[in-house]
Amino acid sequence: MARANGRSRSIEEKTHLLSSEHAYMTVASDDDEGLERDPFEYTPSRGRAQDVIESRFFNIVIGAVLVANAIVIGLETDNRGFWLYPMLEDIFLGTFVVELSARICVRGLCSFWSTSNPDFNWNLFDFVLVGIGVADRGLVSLRAAQVSGSHHASSSLFLVLRTFRLLRILRIFRIFRVLKQMYLQAISFASAVGSVLGVGSLVLLIVYICGIVITRLYGNAEPDDPLALVKQEYFGTVGASMLTLFQLMAFPDMERFQPVYRDNVYMKVFFIAF
Repeated sequence: MARANGRSRSIEEKTHLLSSEHAYMTVASDDDEGLERDPFEYTPSRGRAQDVIESRFFNIVIGAVLVANAIVIGLETDNRGFWLYPMLEDIFLGTFVVELSARICVRGLCSFWSTSNPDFNWNLFDFVLVGIGVADRGLVSLRAAQVSGSHHASSSLFLVLRTFRLLRILRIFRIFRVLKQMYLQAISFASAVGSVLGVGSLVLLIVYICGIVITRLYGNAEPDDPLALVKQEYFGTVGASMLTLFQLMAFPDMERFQPVYRDNVYMKVFFIAF
């Protein structure tokens, strides 16, 4: 009898421990989910909206709007004053405002501005560009209201407005976000440009050194030298010597320098080595 009571008591203790452990795991998992949960509660409608925003069709539409905006900016640069351009600009700006607002509402404000978000830099870039567009539109309205105001205020406002208009060109770079393949190509191109700049810097350094050498040797010609004017023109300064050497690299035409190196062996050796 005592043994049976001991067994039942042991079973009750084990059951109590298991239930306590299960309750602790439940609370811990709820807390962990709470830590990872987005401040904006997930709903099916929000999930569908996020699928639409991240769909390929949506990105293609935004890319087409960006291309059209770039074309209109180019046409507006050559043909200013056309009545249709301001209307198209308002349509483009409205599209970008709606797109940005949709991204913020769907992804949540905290998630949108989180530095751990892989798209944080793009989000910041988009927000700045849309802000510039809205500020530009507000300045246009303000300038129209101040046409009869002071000339100084109108001029200052015009300079700010022109700066914002120039910054609109940066919208074209947004196409790299919606067209991922073009973005990868742009990264490859930037990497190639870095290599080219390295080689170009090396060539510039060589031309600079050679320009100093040839200027010191032949730039300061004697007054009685019949080739004094020619030497002064091509090798009178370091800048002139660098320009001459660069022209020889791009267009190797040695005939015009024939009077300089005809009777000078060292000049012949220099040009051959260069």
